[in-house]
Amino acid sequence: MNNKKASVGELEILRIKAVESVIKYGLTQTKACLIFGFSPTSMCKYIKEYKDKKEESFKYKKRGVKEGSRSKLKKEEKDDLVKDILTKTPDKLNMDYTLWNSKVVHEYIETKYSVNYNRRSVRKIMTRLGFTVQKPVKLAYQRDPKKGRGLAFRNISKY
Repeated sequence: MNNKKASVGELEILRIKAVESVIKYGLTQTKACLIFGFSPTSMCKYIKEYKDKKEESFKYKKRGVKEGSRSKLKKEEKDDLVKDILTKTPDKLNMDYTLWNSKVVHEYIETKYSVNYNRRSVRKIMTRLGFTVQKPVKLAYQRDPKKGRGLAFRNISKY
């Protein structure tokens, strides 16, 4: 059994059952590892923690890297960045662009905060901050400018 993709709640239940089977029912740690999908090292650690802390040992902490621990931007700087993107356009911030995109945000972060990110990382940061990628509306501009305007009106009137 492999429990790497199990949720925290599921892992908590499995851990309780594994420790219970070893302590109360005399199952060997090796067999409990195979049945419940824990490594021998983890199983040994769970048994030891249970003997020390009893029921409190079953509480799982959030796994993985702590949010913001490896970020080059501080929380205040991220909040400031979100505020600037929502309330201002790049041209108001003395940049040569009119719309926000990853290239513009990358340049803005580099100039304002003196932090250099990869462009792909900027897109990930923007997603974490709650922004989504938007495709521009494509309008079929023909040689006839009246036709082009008509298409733009039709697209806008749908909304």
